[in-house]
Amino acid sequence: MKSKASSHLLFIDGIRALAALYVTIHHEVLQYYKIPTIYGFSFVRKNLFKFFLGGHYAVALFIVVSGYSLMISVSRHSDTLRGGALEFFRKRVIRILPPYYLAMALSLILIWTCIGVPTGFNWDNSLPVSSFDIVMHLLLLHDFLRPGAWHINHVFWSISVEWRIYFFFPVLVLLWRRVRPVATVFVSVLISLLGLGFLVGLSSLGLPVNFGEGVHPFIILFAFGMLAADVSLSPKAWSASFRERYASLPSWFRGVLFVVLGGLAVFVGRLDGPDRLLMPLSDITAGAFFALCIFALAVGGDGFFRRVVGCKPLVWVGTFSYSLYLIHAPLLQVATQYGLDTWASSLDLRMGLLVLVGTPVIVGLAWLFFLVCEKPFIKMNQRGRKPVALEVVTDPAP
Repeated sequence: MKSKASSHLLFIDGIRALAALYVTIHHEVLQYYKIPTIYGFSFVRKNLFKFFLGGHYAVALFIVVSGYSLMISVSRHSDTLRGGALEFFRKRVIRILPPYYLAMALSLILIWTCIGVPTGFNWDNSLPVSSFDIVMHLLLLHDFLRPGAWHINHVFWSISVEWRIYFFFPVLVLLWRRVRPVATVFVSVLISLLGLGFLVGLSSLGLPVNFGEGVHPFIILFAFGMLAADVSLSPKAWSASFRERYASLPSWFRGVLFVVLGGLAVFVGRLDGPDRLLMPLSDITAGAFFALCIFALAVGGDGFFRRVVGCKPLVWVGTFSYSLYLIHAPLLQVATQYGLDTWASSLDLRMGLLVLVGTPVIVGLAWLFFLVCEKPFIKMNQRGRKPVALEVVTDPAP
């Protein structure tokens, strides 16, 4: 039976589930419809499809949730990383890498046996696969270079990004304790700019640099998540004061705050063109909005939205959202290439079947992958130590 503290934050797993399911449907849409094609649809049909084109922002949400989840224990223990940096890295290695490498092996086996030939679907971004791609993925450096960032499995780029952010987490925690948390967020901006400078340096060497990913700008979103955890859960005086001041705000003012910040994120996202030059800015505005939403859910009591997001089916999917994220793309290609294309002639019907029938099947297969390839390593991290409240929210975000 879960503790009251643990149950209080079950909605975090619900958020993970919603993000992972959204990314899955996003890629199901892209299996049959390229983005320029969607913009040529009628108004209603275009906006229905456009709703599922924001898969990149689901990754932004995952990064914010990751910062929030990892900061919970730190905030509860006087801004201290329990066990130190080496213990933190040991746990991250066991938690993140084995499922990632096993999902990589599964993707490669499927590519070498049945989905390794370009078919015109979204999966083509994962092809071809070279020995260099495999080495870069093993080293988690593949997100730096185009087009190798998307080879093997086109969702793996974000695993590399988050893995790299983990190396900065102990530093951010140290700064959090020594200086003001808000100042630490500004340090994350500096780290992001240094990351961008590194990519510019690689580009100046003539390398095909992938400017859309890397630590820049996602470490800022990670810091937003850390800040949301600190102000919503920390016993520190300033955090408690912030919670009280937020609770004292009129509900209409809080609503306006959400609308303004959410509207800004949507506005900046819509300004971004095919060159995606504004994507870092749209990621940051979206990340700020997501951090505000998580904070509001955490401190808002047992309200309607938290009950919905924290419902048992979503929490269940959220427990293996990492596995769902890792393996959904190659499974989508198998379903598309060897199933749906022989059952229906209409593209809309094929996509509808993929969403309504394919999604539950993929979720079920991801659960099996979780049981075999992820859960044993979770237990390995928990072996020999006392169960801790809030452990439910320490899973990784893709």
